[in-house]
Amino acid sequence: MATHDEVAHNWAHQTGRKQNGPNMHYRDTVVFSYGSHFPIARYVPDASGARVVLFNSASYSVSTSKHQGKVRRAIPHGVTVFTVPRLGLNGYGWDHEHAANHAHLLAEAEQAFTLATKARKYGPMHLERAERFIGMANAYSDAFGLGKPVATMPANMEEVRANVAAREAAEREARRAADEARAKRAAEVEAQRTEQAMEWVKGERDHAPHTSLPYVRVKGDTLETSYGAKVPLTAALGVFRLAERCAERATAFTPDETIKLGDFRLDHISPEGTIRAGCHLIPLDRARMAASLAGLA
Repeated sequence: MATHDEVAHNWAHQTGRKQNGPNMHYRDTVVFSYGSHFPIARYVPDASGARVVLFNSASYSVSTSKHQGKVRRAIPHGVTVFTVPRLGLNGYGWDHEHAANHAHLLAEAEQAFTLATKARKYGPMHLERAERFIGMANAYSDAFGLGKPVATMPANMEEVRANVAAREAAEREARRAADEARAKRAAEVEAQRTEQAMEWVKGERDHAPHTSLPYVRVKGDTLETSYGAKVPLTAALGVFRLAERCAERATAFTPDETIKLGDFRLDHISPEGTIRAGCHLIPLDRARMAASLAGLA
């Protein structure tokens, strides 16, 4: 049994080999997802006899969508592909099928254009999609000799394009203003937390605010962190001295033996002197500040 990629490739190149996969198969010019109830694509001749692909615009499930992706990727470069709902397999005759497909492409263009006139964002994408479907409808008519009048974008296209551009600009400005307001508020909150943390370090408040990295303070013979840990001061000072040496020499330190810090243990000191003990990551400058305020520096 062939893989789905092999089924897609062999159908796309019409080798006649490896026609059956677990949930995909092809017969002659048509490739199917699961049973014959869902054709993915079909090779048909256009009015000049050239081979083109009618690719099913519908989908059925997540796995069928994956099958469709494999088939689309396998189609050789240069082969014209029309994504349409009718593949000429329902017994209605090609006149009916071609008319339905052409009408579908025009309807898709109209829907995309309508979305562009209303969308607060993605307006340019909808306009581009509308133009693409108009082009596809004209190409479909030409390919199969339908003799349909050349489809064009609505007469107010440029007005709509200008309105879309204006809405996009307004949306961008609104997003910029919102981002700026959020950043300003975040900076204000951070400044407030820093101020409160410094009050805690100086012993002016009992509870420390949440900060991304802990602050430390000396209280009697104990070193406290703003994350709630308490460490004997003598043990903490020994680790601080190690951190100073690491920073001076720009070398890291990982203890070979356990160095206890109260209920914690020293895990690592970075070349910058940052101390890691459990969930605590203490920058050297915060340790220095605590030592200085306590008169230990």
